[in-house]
Amino acid sequence: MTLQEGFKGYPGDEPIRFYQTKQVDIDGYNLKRIETSMHVGTHMDAPRHVCNQGKSIEEIDINNLIGIAEVIRPVVLHNIIQTDSIRKTYQKKGKILILDLQWEEKSYEEYYQQPKFQSSVISFLKENKIQVIGFNIPSPEYETGELLDMHKDLLAEDIIIIENLIHLGKLDSLVEFIALPLRLMGLDGSLTRCVARNL
Repeated sequence: MTLQEGFKGYPGDEPIRFYQTKQVDIDGYNLKRIETSMHVGTHMDAPRHVCNQGKSIEEIDINNLIGIAEVIRPVVLHNIIQTDSIRKTYQKKGKILILDLQWEEKSYEEYYQQPKFQSSVISFLKENKIQVIGFNIPSPEYETGELLDMHKDLLAEDIIIIENLIHLGKLDSLVEFIALPLRLMGLDGSLTRCVARNL
C-alpha cells in the first residue's frame, strides 16, 4: 500500500504523520520525520506482537520470507473463508501461502468487515509446514472467539503474518515472492515491502 500523510490504519490506531524538519531553502536539504505504528498499510507481524517472549522482527529468519509462494483464491461463504477450498487448491509447492480474498478495493468501512477464518485453517497450515501467510485483508480472525486468537495461534507456531497486501489479482497460482521487513531491534512488527513475480 502507498502510505501518505494522514493514512488511516486499523480503527482506533493513530494515523501516519509526516513532519518536515529540514528544508532546502533554509537548511540546504530536505528531511522528513515519520510518526507511525508498524502495523499500518502492508506490514508483517512478528510473534512479539502478541507474546512478550516471542521473536521480535529482527529475529525472523529472512530466508523464510523469500521463495515460491502459492496464491489461492478460496471460497468465502457467508463471510467465512472455507478451509476445505484452501486444502483442495493447495499444490504443496511452497511454504509461503498468499490468499487473494478480493478485498483490497473495499471502502474504508467495508474493508474492516473482512471475512473470517474457520479454526480448522490452523491444522492445515501446520500439516503443510506453512511458514508465512499473507492476504489482502487487514487482520486474520476466527469466525468466533476473541479478536487476537488467530494471531496467537499463528505466531505461536512461528507462522509469520503479512497483512494488507495489494494487486493479488495480477498473480498466477505460483509466484516468486519476497517480503522485506525493516530490521528494527525489539519491535513487534514492521512496515514491509513485498514483491511477487509470476513463474
